[in-house]
Amino acid sequence: LVAALSCLVVLCACNRTPPASRIVTLAVLTSPNSLDPRIGSDETSQRVHQLVYDNLLALDDQLKVVGGLASSWEQTDPLNYVVHLRSGVTFHDGHELTADDVAFSLQRAVLLNKTPGFILTQFGFTKDNAEKTIRAVDESTVELKLAEVQATSFVLYCLSANVGSIVDKAAVMAEPGAVVVAADTTVDLDGELLGKPDDAEHAKRLIRAIAGTT
Repeated sequence: LVAALSCLVVLCACNRTPPASRIVTLAVLTSPNSLDPRIGSDETSQRVHQLVYDNLLALDDQLKVVGGLASSWEQTDPLNYVVHLRSGVTFHDGHELTADDVAFSLQRAVLLNKTPGFILTQFGFTKDNAEKTIRAVDESTVELKLAEVQATSFVLYCLSANVGSIVDKAAVMAEPGAVVVAADTTVDLDGELLGKPDDAEHAKRLIRAIAGTT
């Protein structure tokens, strides 16, 4: 009898239908320092960035560089890299990804000059030359010009890092002086605490400013 009841419990457990929900709850040891991949360099922030954003390139299970938002890429000479974007990629608001968004995202990492930005600035990108060395050639093509010759594999690996996450330029420019560090708190780019947004719409605009692509 005990054995039969045990089997019945197991069968009921196996047949139980999970609740219909689109919400996934995760427990973390600490809160992320910043949801902005150009700023947050702690472990928790990095994990959140990987879930929220997409990069030009990514690493597969074998740590091989594969396309993310990029459909293809080539090194046209020792210093120049050209990346071609996938078509039909949209942000959360329906805005289609363009090379301008990509150039802006990478330039922003250089201009903010926060700790994660070193992954890009080590290639010679600076505040003075970022707009010329990281540029949109057309709607779906981005060109990067390095200051010195680097191992191709190293450059591609760095482009797969979180700091290279791509954001919606229009959304970020709508809130140029602030980034989200929590759902109800904002800081300016110098780290000054601004406090809670005045209303829900303002909070939504801030969150949209750092939303990733789908």
